[in-house]
Amino acid sequence: MTGSARWRRVGAAAIYSVLHEDESGAVPTVAVLMVPPFGWAEVETHRARRDWAIRLARHGIPCLRFDLPGTGDSAGHPRDPGLFRTWIATVTELAASLRTETGAARIAVLGTGLGGLIAVQALGEGAEFDDLVLWAVEGTGRAALREMRLYARIVASRHPLDDEREQDDPGLAVAGFYVSEETRNAILDYDVAAMSFPPGVGRRALLISQDTVPVDEALRAGLRGAGLSVDVAVSRDYADFRAHPQSLTLRRPLTTIRRVAEWLAGPAQTSRAVSERPPPVRVDRGTVTERIGEAGGGVVESIVDIVTPTIATPVVICEPPPGQARQPFLAVFLSAGAIRKTGPHRLWVEAARRWAARGVVSVRFDIPGVGDAGGRADSGDDERGQVSDVGVNSPATISAVAEAVQVLRHRGLPENLMFVGFCSGGYLGVMVALSDPRVRAVTAVNLEGFAYSEDLYQLRMIERIGAVARQGGIRRLRQGVSRHQVLQFRAALSYWIRSGFRHRRSLDRRDVGRLVVDRMLEQHVAVTLINSRSACLYDELGVSGRAEAAERWPELAIHELPSEDHMACVLWLQEMIHERLDGALDRVSAELSR
Repeated sequence: MTGSARWRRVGAAAIYSVLHEDESGAVPTVAVLMVPPFGWAEVETHRARRDWAIRLARHGIPCLRFDLPGTGDSAGHPRDPGLFRTWIATVTELAASLRTETGAARIAVLGTGLGGLIAVQALGEGAEFDDLVLWAVEGTGRAALREMRLYARIVASRHPLDDEREQDDPGLAVAGFYVSEETRNAILDYDVAAMSFPPGVGRRALLISQDTVPVDEALRAGLRGAGLSVDVAVSRDYADFRAHPQSLTLRRPLTTIRRVAEWLAGPAQTSRAVSERPPPVRVDRGTVTERIGEAGGGVVESIVDIVTPTIATPVVICEPPPGQARQPFLAVFLSAGAIRKTGPHRLWVEAARRWAARGVVSVRFDIPGVGDAGGRADSGDDERGQVSDVGVNSPATISAVAEAVQVLRHRGLPENLMFVGFCSGGYLGVMVALSDPRVRAVTAVNLEGFAYSEDLYQLRMIERIGAVARQGGIRRLRQGVSRHQVLQFRAALSYWIRSGFRHRRSLDRRDVGRLVVDRMLEQHVAVTLINSRSACLYDELGVSGRAEAAERWPELAIHELPSEDHMACVLWLQEMIHERLDGALDRVSAELSR
């Protein structure tokens, strides 16, 4: 029920997917295809959608989750031509395949945000599914793009100087996620009122509001005009669904999840006849290998499952094309906080595939409780769904990462290790490097520190907000701090008030930072730090700046990013990070080839 991660090939695209089924073996009445939203909406809702799929499976409703081509772990790139058409074809083919694979009499497509828009378009073009569940879906592409632009402006306002440096591109940058001009125009052409739907018997649609925002009337009228039986549900937990994955107030949208399960199980007419044809999607229950890229020249990715006492997660192994010489080390990509293994803005997927073309074998996987990995969310009806900042850096998580790497070692992968981590992922790599002599390099992007505890975490939150306020006063504070950071600051301040500030003087993280760096360099670990101005790296090391750090540790490579944006929500900054990563790879390749 926790899900089986596999590749599914739709046309030329390799689609990363996870199928959740119950264990009874009974033929279901209905199965669900879950179409994801786009950009940060996909990031924020990933774990909630996984929980949703697990709960549907417990009700005897199989659910297939997947990444759209050019997003997540699926093949493709946001700049690929005809991407919107590929998205529609993917939904169409996966819906037909899910019916064949599960034997379900009815297929329901559950779409949120842009994913719901794609589902409606697919139905209008003849996709063979029966029911629609749409949450926060617009009736026109113009309205959907307007919402994207509004969100992008809100995020950009936190770092206005970064946005001014954004390259001149006819496409649309949505808080660091790229929409090409062609894809944008295709979305713009979407209008449910102008669509003509093929006739069908017993089709239904459930439209769900965004808390106080009612469902789109154009969408409701268009679906009713097409002959669908339309029901409307009012949600009160959309904000929970879209909360930051590490939010201190995060709750699962259990009310909406239960409402949808009841609606799916409700009375429906016999499904329309489905045309006879072989299943268009090839599925293999074992380890599946797919060529990612151009036929005959692409890198190869495999999905394997690892299950240990500390971690249960699918792992994507990215390898060079057959016959190409391989580098003598394994790159281990670890993401930031509660962001899944793709990395922020898909940085790790793109880096892994680019490095594979240079002969690097790499793995990317989720830590416990994040992404597609197991965790306490897999059982019970507890509303709490967050993975805390302290939890992602805990000794238990460090042990889980070390154990996962140890298991992968027995699959014939390179012995030497290079950890590449973003924020907390960098910290986890550093901690494993201290105890594993096979680690030859650590590259960390926006590493917050070399020591971690509840006390230190809360202290850093206060210092970070204070630094923003000092740089520009109250106005800069309002622009540069998100609601999630405000909640973190309040919790940190409350923590220190309760403790009477008694721990602060005993926190000498600078000594710990120096000790950690000294230890890694003594072990001949090639350390590269790539940090934005928002990270208090030099404070953690007890030095005044880059020059003093270089004087103390000549072997330590430090690259400063000209931005305060911790999550790299602009395209030019992501490109700069990729350049610095490639430089770190050059350094490690040269040192290990000596």
